[in-house]
Amino acid sequence: MNSEEWEEWKDWYRESIKEWKERYRKALKEWREKVRARRAKGIYAIPHAPSTLPIPPIPPRHSMST
Repeated sequence: MNSEEWEEWKDWYRESIKEWKERYRKALKEWREKVRARRAKGIYAIPHAPSTLPIPPIPPRHSMST
């Protein structure tokens, strides 16, 4: 992987992490609202964390040597 490809890859990875964080925060906020609604009804058991939480992007294997 040459330095140009490396820079491109780093930029892509930073962007995907930003997008992932936004999606994660949104999903977590929705889950917390559901928990609050359940508590308002008198249900205090906390549901499992949502399976809809996005998985962070996994960087592809790479090596600096080509």
